[in-house]
Amino acid sequence: MAAATPDAGEGMAYRFFYVPARSPERAETELNDFLLRHRVQTVDRQFVAAGEHSAWCLCVAYDETRDGESRARRTKGGIDYREVLAAADFDVYSELRRLRKRLAEEQAVPPYTVFSNEQLAAMVTRRVRTQADLRAIDGVGQARCERYGEAFLELLRGLQPGTDKAPEAGSENDPGSSA
Repeated sequence: MAAATPDAGEGMAYRFFYVPARSPERAETELNDFLLRHRVQTVDRQFVAAGEHSAWCLCVAYDETRDGESRARRTKGGIDYREVLAAADFDVYSELRRLRKRLAEEQAVPPYTVFSNEQLAAMVTRRVRTQADLRAIDGVGQARCERYGEAFLELLRGLQPGTDKAPEAGSENDPGSSA
C-alpha cells in the first residue's frame, strides 16, 4: 500500500502509494486520509498497466515539521469531518464522497482530482446551490465546475432541499468550535 521515506530535505518528505486498479478502496481511503492531514506540495502519478495487477503508483511530496507532525495537522488540528460536521451534514458529505469516487473511477483519476475533502465539506457547510456558489470555494475553478459541477449541485439540491440560507454562526458546523 504505502511506504514513507525519511525527510528528503528541510521540511520536505515523500510518501509512496500503490493503488490497485481492480480494488482501490482500501488504498484510496489511506491516500485520502493522508492527503487530508498533510500539506501536499506535489503528486506525481503513473499508471502501470500490468493486466490484473494494474495500479496507480503515486509519489506525494509534502511539508513536514521537525517533530514529525505535519504542518497541516498542527495548524488545522487534523480535520475529522465526523466531529466537525453536524450528523445530517456529515451524511450529505458522505454522499458527495460516494459521487466523487464514482466519477473518479469512471475517469480513471484519483478522487482528490475531482474535489478535495475540504472542498466537499465546504459545499455542505456553505449550502452550495449554484455554479457561482461552487466557484466561490477555494481551488474550484471553471474547469471543475464545467466537468463535475452539475452532478454535485444536483445531488446537493436533492439532499438539502430548501436550504437556501447559510448556516448560523456559532452552530456545530463551525469548524473553529472544536478543539
